[in-house]
Amino acid sequence: MLALSKQYAAAATEAERSLLLASGQACLAFNNPGAMIQGTGFYASLFLVLVAGLTVSLLMAGSRVFSRLTAAMGITASVLALGYFPALVFVPSLRALPPSLSAPFRLAWYIMIALRLLKLARAPSEAVSAA
Repeated sequence: MLALSKQYAAAATEAERSLLLASGQACLAFNNPGAMIQGTGFYASLFLVLVAGLTVSLLMAGSRVFSRLTAAMGITASVLALGYFPALVFVPSLRALPPSLSAPFRLAWYIMIALRLLKLARAPSEAVSAA
């Protein structure tokens, strides 16, 4: 859209502007963020982000840095959110349910990670001041 906007601003004739305007409207119609069904890129990126969250949570489960509860929150949030894809295929009317169910777990997971990272960040400075 930015490239089309720059071309529109630089267009010399009304015919060029009309053509670029039609191109922009076609782009919006093809991948409209407000549409009920998104483009493939949206679904692919969402799937990859959710799988990444699940992977990080599984790695946390085997780590001594984060608690088992933190890992369990992340796993629960990711698995529930991944339920979006089967819901989208089999029960489209319930497609908002999996992300909504996963939101409290994801929020708790983020808070638990932040608290642990803050605690880890303070640990070296406390050790230096105590020495």
